[in-house]
Amino acid sequence: MLIACLGVLTAVQALGQVHRFGRFEQTFTAAHEYANPLKDVEITVEFAGPGNIKDEVRAFWDGGRTWKVR
Repeated sequence: MLIACLGVLTAVQALGQVHRFGRFEQTFTAAHEYANPLKDVEITVEFAGPGNIKDEVRAFWDGGRTWKVR
């Protein structure tokens, strides 16, 4: 299994604030297509909040070279 590094897929952006229980979505585009993206790729995104609270969320494949995290 290939574990993709988000730094390769996109640069970090200043996205502003997302309020608690608010909705956030970010799209990432892979450099190339994978034969079986659901098996060959795993992308996790780390979110950090006030008080150094952190949470990791897996991104999902949205077809072609597109991955999203919510």
